[in-house]
Amino acid sequence: MKNLTQLIYKLKPVELRLLRSKYQIKQNGVPNRRLELLNLIVKKKVQTDQEAAKAIYQEAPNATFSRLKQRLRKDILNVMLLTDASKQYDNKVAYQKANCRKMILQADLLLNRGLRDDAISLLEEVVDIASRYEFLDIEVAIRDWLRHKTNNQLTKDDFEAHTQRINHCLQAYEGVMKAREYHRRIGFFDPFNREEMEQLHHKGQQYVNELAQRVEDNSSPHLAFSYLQTTIFYWLRCANPLKALPFIRQLLNLVQTEKRLYLQVTLGSIQNQLIFVYCCLGRFEEAIQIGEAALQNLQKGIANQSHTLKLLFLAHLYLKDYEQAKQYLAQCFENNYLHSHPILKAQLYFYQAYCYFFQGELVQATHTLHEHCQELKKEKAGWLLGYKLLEIYIAFESKEYYHLSYQLENFRKLIERSKEAKVARVRLIHKLAAALLRLQGNVHVLYEKEKATIMLLNQTDGEFVWDFGGYELLRFEQWLSQQALSVRS
Repeated sequence: MKNLTQLIYKLKPVELRLLRSKYQIKQNGVPNRRLELLNLIVKKKVQTDQEAAKAIYQEAPNATFSRLKQRLRKDILNVMLLTDASKQYDNKVAYQKANCRKMILQADLLLNRGLRDDAISLLEEVVDIASRYEFLDIEVAIRDWLRHKTNNQLTKDDFEAHTQRINHCLQAYEGVMKAREYHRRIGFFDPFNREEMEQLHHKGQQYVNELAQRVEDNSSPHLAFSYLQTTIFYWLRCANPLKALPFIRQLLNLVQTEKRLYLQVTLGSIQNQLIFVYCCLGRFEEAIQIGEAALQNLQKGIANQSHTLKLLFLAHLYLKDYEQAKQYLAQCFENNYLHSHPILKAQLYFYQAYCYFFQGELVQATHTLHEHCQELKKEKAGWLLGYKLLEIYIAFESKEYYHLSYQLENFRKLIERSKEAKVARVRLIHKLAAALLRLQGNVHVLYEKEKATIMLLNQTDGEFVWDFGGYELLRFEQWLSQQALSVRS
């Protein structure tokens, strides 16, 4: 019932009118059951199968009711197909692709009626649209049909032209498919697993080099787009935003200048990546400027909008603009995408706990962490380490040294159990935190004794590099610096 209800709520007014007019005619004086079910859902009088079946049949849901729902669903899809396709899509590219498919169906109908010349004329129009918008799969299929089915109407030059274009499209399409495959394969490597990330550095570079060669051999904008997407994803997955930056700029320029690729949501998604890189590089003002522009291009409630809001929250947090940061975090909580992803919702509460911590509200930070972030404990080699690290920060600032010894021991055991994970940085953090505890929180003595070790945490590359997108929202070396300054003041 839920899926049918969601489909009906997405109907345009013109589609509802068409459906109702289709159902108005009574058969043997009996009201149309599909119209009855449609009206019950539209008027929100029923929400479940039980309520709907009782209202229509005065009994519990059964096979008859299931068939009724299936028939209504099929009717809805047919009406959506019949109405003007331009009203079904928010952008010209998607509309033209739908239009091509509709014209192919029309050509099939003409062929079945024996109107071959009309069908060929229609398919040639499809080829023209597919070529202009680079719908590679559609163009290949229709050109192949035209070069074999037009009989004596096709000259040798026409045949060669179709064949040459088919080969170009196939080469580009294979490249696009490879780029998508490699993008997905890169995503399978666990960023918290040391061995897998070592494999990614080697394997991912092979993927990127192969795709770069394909782009050099073929001028397809879609191939260039897919190559740049995969390359950006590779460098970001390797926690190397500086390497990703030039490719993001290339992709942004490509989408803005190539009409076949330009979509607002695509532009917003690329801007999202640019915000992330600027945040990683500490260029928070630029990140905020791009982020506000990205929100204009992203639909409310989708994953990318949520991600942009989180990045804007972090940018304002690091600039110590806490009020604005909280406003963006509140908008994140309103995003419907999070409601079906408990781990993402727990991460937002984790950010909220850090926001309280940054403002010195230690009790509220502890309450938020313990009450709303339990889902993070399932990520043994990832977010759980961040959960424990924030507890350690809070305990130090609260001077709970007795409790700290217990927390640090648990932290050590967790790190040791994470043998396959990337834990070099967090292991170093534990070593420094344990040394600080032995010194009863004397940061200046710690700097005198462990200055070289602390400097390792400032590396911009290597095993100790900080991951902006990870669980360590406050860099440990920066926290130490803040503690030293507060002691002086």
